[in-house]
Amino acid sequence: MKKLNTFIVALSLIFGMAQCKKQETPATELVDRCYASMFYQCGTIEQVTCLATTITGSGCTTDWLNGVKPYGTFTKAKGASCWTTGSNGIPWGWTVNEY
Repeated sequence: MKKLNTFIVALSLIFGMAQCKKQETPATELVDRCYASMFYQCGTIEQVTCLATTITGSGCTTDWLNGVKPYGTFTKAKGASCWTTGSNGIPWGWTVNEY
């Protein structure tokens, strides 16, 4: 399983990752706070791909997509049932696709 280091996430944000319209997150397992506030208030984001199939970490997606566009496309792993809806999961109003 691929785990994402919080330090790598922080570096990605510093280098402007959140300025793009499309985001792909590489982790298949989300650990404590790994994506928390990652794209907070990034109003340009309208497409996110996250193929995580295990979301066990505490607060791992807290506010991660809070403030993105009110419409968009979220692509998740086929059959992944671990996602919630809202700013801590898949934004309300977004189309969901499976990969």
